[in-house]
Amino acid sequence: MFAQPPGSNSHAEGSERWAWTVAILPYIEQKQLYDDLIQNFIGKPGSRPWSANRATNAWLNTLICPSDVGGAQRVPPLQGGRAPISYKGNRGDQWLDWDWWESRGFFGRGDRVRIDIASITDGTSNTMVVSEAIIGVPGSRLVGEAIAVHVSTYNSAPPSLCLERLGANRQLTDPLAQREWLTGWRWPDAINPYTLFYPMLPPNGPSCSGNNGQPWTSEYWGLVTASSRHPGGVNVLFADGAVRFISETINAGDPTRTATAPPAGFPPLVNPSRPQDYTGPSLYGVWGALGSAFGKESVQTP
Repeated sequence: MFAQPPGSNSHAEGSERWAWTVAILPYIEQKQLYDDLIQNFIGKPGSRPWSANRATNAWLNTLICPSDVGGAQRVPPLQGGRAPISYKGNRGDQWLDWDWWESRGFFGRGDRVRIDIASITDGTSNTMVVSEAIIGVPGSRLVGEAIAVHVSTYNSAPPSLCLERLGANRQLTDPLAQREWLTGWRWPDAINPYTLFYPMLPPNGPSCSGNNGQPWTSEYWGLVTASSRHPGGVNVLFADGAVRFISETINAGDPTRTATAPPAGFPPLVNPSRPQDYTGPSLYGVWGALGSAFGKESVQTP
């Protein structure tokens, strides 16, 4: 996510885990915090974006949606002071472990792939960069506030696996992510649940993860869906700088589709064992196409 400062040891001390949110600090009137991170934390022994310290504890109003302040205020007492975030970067329309370098979206692991404006072949006005996502609420089962875990996911898994965990009254079925592994609970952490979303299920749909029995592994396979407390949709920032409200009724295609078995009319994989290499149009409708930066689709922004 975060590009190392010049002259630093390349991604030392887990610094690949510092998120895109760090890079934008000088542009949101937080230059002092940015300098503090560069000089005293990033790449330094024992310093991680999940550690509680004066930098990760910094409460940044710019990173919290005014409609979600109530949820945000529930986080610090349970997090040793670590501050939350309401906004997530676009990881792309293909569900992958965070460790994989491949990305069809605007963001990928900074130590493995670099994406810039010039590399967006689908056009800046049709490529999402950041969306809202509700900050997780401890003890809640509601869609947007909770993450279903123990989903049997895999590279390029279909988002329908998340839908299978959707119960009555928009509540997710057990088991659910607990403690600090909820959505948006660490503003500077690049890993999935905290600062990334997947444009696969339409806005205000469920989020889930392949936990595999270890709570912390829900970070790596977390599929966070865009969400907000605004009625009917979410605000999205596009690569051309425009902010648009996207309805939760946007066409998101067939959630059972996967790159391992693309439907008729979609290009097959060159190597069937590597679904992460899929380069065709999005499998997930207009919403997925807006999330893909390199899918070669032609879509009209809603």
